[in-house]
Amino acid sequence: MPITMKKIKNHLSILAVAIFISPVLSYAQTLDNNIVSTKCDIANYEEQLADNLYLVNKNDSKHTCIVSSTPDQRIYLAANDTNYATQWSLRNTGQSILGQSGISGIDIDFANAYPKIANVPKGNTKIAVIDTGVTIIPELSGQVISGYNAINNSNNASDDNGHGTFVSSIIASRVNNNSGIAGVNDRVNIIPIKVLDSAGTGFLSDLIKGIQYAIDQNANIINLSLASTSFSSVLNNIIEEAYQKGIIVVAAAGNSGVNITSPSVSPLNNDGNKNWVVGVEALDNKGNRPSYSNYGVGIDVVAPGDKIIGYNNNNALEYRSGTSMASAVVAGVLSAWRDYYGSLNTDEAHNLINSNSKSGKLISMDNAMIRRSYPNGSLIRTSNSGVYVVKQGVKRPIIDPIIFLSYYYKWQDIIVISDASFNSIPTGEAMPLREGSLIADRDKVYVIEQGMKRPIASPEVFLGLGYKWGNISTPSNAVLSLHPTGSILSDTNQIPNGSVVFAEGTGAYLIANGKKRPFSTPYTYLTRYSWNDLMKIRRDLLDSFPTTTEVYPQEGSIIRDEGAVYWVENNTKRPFASPSAFLGLGLSWGIVIYPPLPVLNSLSRGDIIR
Repeated sequence: MPITMKKIKNHLSILAVAIFISPVLSYAQTLDNNIVSTKCDIANYEEQLADNLYLVNKNDSKHTCIVSSTPDQRIYLAANDTNYATQWSLRNTGQSILGQSGISGIDIDFANAYPKIANVPKGNTKIAVIDTGVTIIPELSGQVISGYNAINNSNNASDDNGHGTFVSSIIASRVNNNSGIAGVNDRVNIIPIKVLDSAGTGFLSDLIKGIQYAIDQNANIINLSLASTSFSSVLNNIIEEAYQKGIIVVAAAGNSGVNITSPSVSPLNNDGNKNWVVGVEALDNKGNRPSYSNYGVGIDVVAPGDKIIGYNNNNALEYRSGTSMASAVVAGVLSAWRDYYGSLNTDEAHNLINSNSKSGKLISMDNAMIRRSYPNGSLIRTSNSGVYVVKQGVKRPIIDPIIFLSYYYKWQDIIVISDASFNSIPTGEAMPLREGSLIADRDKVYVIEQGMKRPIASPEVFLGLGYKWGNISTPSNAVLSLHPTGSILSDTNQIPNGSVVFAEGTGAYLIANGKKRPFSTPYTYLTRYSWNDLMKIRRDLLDSFPTTTEVYPQEGSIIRDEGAVYWVENNTKRPFASPSAFLGLGLSWGIVIYPPLPVLNSLSRGDIIR
């Protein structure tokens, strides 16, 4: 539900807080002269609108609040003076940038990473650049989609300052087009959202409206290359909404050159102390923190932010320095990871950052992009495909939800993967219904056994076998046609394969190939069946089946002990080598279960998943 200005008023006495991006100054000006003093003269004033929402009158000079900050710095270049070699953030060979020689390897590993996403269709990931707007320059042609101007409530989000265009050019400039610069990820679409005016200043109310618009437009990443030293708790609600919807919010640390010792910078620290935001600090081409970059509380990662080349709204190339640039680089990297894996949420982003950063928390685009081999039991799909289960190295389509649910799979366990990963796995035959499933057409009731549907001779046989009428499903013709008709089941002493049974005073067993397999724990049973599936049979009939190996948890179950997290496959527990190996499969920590000790001990240790 959108946050209204009336709700905001309940948290703040007034909304006249400006979000400040410093005025553009020449690069030659010293940092000491770039500090803007804090000045806030906020009167106790508000304008009540006809719809009873409250909003600051942004035209009232009493409501101007300029926040201390170190401005972005820039110097102009001629368009034909630039090329990929100047982009040390992408590939640092030690080249000199504006008189400062770098150190080889202090970069985001773009050269190795970009080829892995070069063929991903454009537009799979949308980045909302909430800033001064975006002008559609040639390098961004076709990348910028419809946007929003929160200042005048229109869809004209053009840039009259240059900052938003510059940030967008860092993220999304075309790659390998023999001109200009290379963006970190040119596969993305940019949603331009203007909340800052031509001077680079704006109001909290407009920022909140801009974030709400990004949420409503199903943005995948929000880039906030802006900061205020006036912390605002009111942003927490809207940022939490973005987090809950799987949108990654990336925020610059700010350019005041201070150690943030408490959650005091908006929107960097508007995360409810729960890591809803990815906070970004800048570094230079030698791997050092520039004097202007804030650091401390709220910082999750560092990225190139000093002497970064990009385009302004006049389509002129220039260098700029600031945490705004570093934030844009991180947003581009996270979008590349999302394109590579098919999906990415904030928690996964934090874990990939923590597991794959270089020394000093410098983000590495390439380290996290490892092509995964999906183990047996993986439930996979792409952004526009149906669901498949991986079995013996092939992906088998699940053509109907009734088949999916017959195995007691969970929708939250489905992994969304890239088209490239999906296409690399051979396709096998469609999955049948689970053995022991009960189905019906207009004429008969059947039990599924060895891929066939066996008609049950009569209601007496049905009830005599211990079946329950409530377990019968009515599948589509497509599902029925998957299963050839088998022999009629007419003997109540003939228990079909796939039946789960018990007798008075016994535990549960799976009947398989004429033998009974015990379930050692309720946990193991419930990874495969419901208690309603359990059939009570005579004790002498159960005793007539010889006992064989116990049933193991369903393949694809995620379990843990005190030392590791495991994937259950082929009756083994395969440990994940690292958090990045886990998250790289597109898995979520919420599905990990701590099973009973007998379950853990029953599974031998398998190969490591890297």
